[in-house]
Amino acid sequence: MRLHTRAMLALLVALPVFMSSPLWCQNEPPSNLQVLATSNQSADGYEYDYKFKNVGDKDLMRIQIFTPEEQTHGRMPTIRKCWVPKGWVGTATTNPMNTLIIWGANGNAGGDLPPGRELAGFGFISDAGPGTMTLTASDVSMAMFKGQTSGPSVDTTAASNYNAPSASIDCETK
Repeated sequence: MRLHTRAMLALLVALPVFMSSPLWCQNEPPSNLQVLATSNQSADGYEYDYKFKNVGDKDLMRIQIFTPEEQTHGRMPTIRKCWVPKGWVGTATTNPMNTLIIWGANGNAGGDLPPGRELAGFGFISDAGPGTMTLTASDVSMAMFKGQTSGPSVDTTAASNYNAPSASIDCETK
């Protein structure tokens, strides 16, 4: 296992504790990443597909999409299914305060996204229609860049259910 893969796995475990800390994210658009996001409604819910282009100068190894900090009250979107391209792994988690999708490069499969390259095949199905989500991208030096993208919206008119259990699913390889 390559060193940065071990570091990525350690960050995935520690992420919920540090997710909103300004020490871990630069508060500017993700200058190292261009995003093409599309959404379509289907019988299964709303399908969100993403294509990423690394415009930074270092390989990208993790991309996250999560509920904006200002939208933690209401019914969180549920992720029914998620997928990743070959060489990446992912998990989608919904709890009463957040919806989080994490996609990480599988170092053993050479999945990092090198500078200048594009990669499609990221996505998920949610029960919620389009809105704004926070997006972060991390490079191999562990720098994290923060911005926004489209994704499922929080239903702020519904009451929060703080007693609801957390649910996680692993992403399938597409």
